[in-house]
Amino acid sequence: MKKLITLLLLANSSFLLAQEKHEIIWKEDFSDYQIPTGIEGENDGDTNTNAIYNLGDYPASVTKWTLDASNADLQNFADYAAVFRNGAHINAHLRVQDTGGDGISWTTETIDVSTHNNTTVSLSLQENGDHETSDYVDILYSIDGNDFIRIPNWKNFGNDDHTFTGNSTDADNCLDADWKHENVYFSIPDDAMSLAIKVTFKNGATSENFYLDDVVVMGQEDQVLSISDLNDVTFNTYPNPASEHIMVTSNKTISRIELYSITGQKVFNEETSTSSYKLPLTEYVDGVYFLRMYNGKQSFSVQKIIINKK
Repeated sequence: MKKLITLLLLANSSFLLAQEKHEIIWKEDFSDYQIPTGIEGENDGDTNTNAIYNLGDYPASVTKWTLDASNADLQNFADYAAVFRNGAHINAHLRVQDTGGDGISWTTETIDVSTHNNTTVSLSLQENGDHETSDYVDILYSIDGNDFIRIPNWKNFGNDDHTFTGNSTDADNCLDADWKHENVYFSIPDDAMSLAIKVTFKNGATSENFYLDDVVVMGQEDQVLSISDLNDVTFNTYPNPASEHIMVTSNKTISRIELYSITGQKVFNEETSTSSYKLPLTEYVDGVYFLRMYNGKQSFSVQKIIINKK
């Protein structure tokens, strides 16, 4: 079983200490594929024999994930799960439309998390169109090859059986009161050795789309630093999770604060000369972030924070 261990070593008459270091273990932003890449239905006009056609790089040049449409009902080229980049969605993404049946599943390869702790998964989901209550998205994960575990009722946008559902009971209702766009994030046990992620999409009209993007697995490894560099500096952050702001305090002067998204993008950077700093969060979307705090030139602490305004 893995454990987060503080290392205390004697080398060249100086002690060494392990410090937390967060890094991306696995990432899929769909930017490396031909457009479109995925699967679509057979366009022969016969709805009784529905073959599935492969598109673009799938499956020959796609090694990080697979698509399973064995429970779907793809009747023509307008029924698909494929990578696109166009219109308002400039960045490449996986788009799923009119799956029919019991939907299409997108499943990652087995991801090795054995050398990391505090492993976190995040992904971006968006919906377009007026999905009914029978339409849904399920997010599931499997640890060490065991059965997949479903995340139920994310922020009350789903129910006990599904992560997200549409909330209109009328397929012809022009008002769209569904969940629109959500960043989903969750942690897995520290003793996990491997991880697989599955997202199942089910909808039933060409006017209904789901979008998946920026699937990121991040973890924490040990980074060895000299105790002489630490100088008894401590940092504290609160509240966590946070909605409007987060306070950063230290027993020493804070020289700089940086905030990173879970994809590694630096979204905030400011030099300071105080021991207490209030960081506004209103301009950032909900999700997992990493706060890096400095004293002088040495980075002393990296802490995971969660922004949740809902």
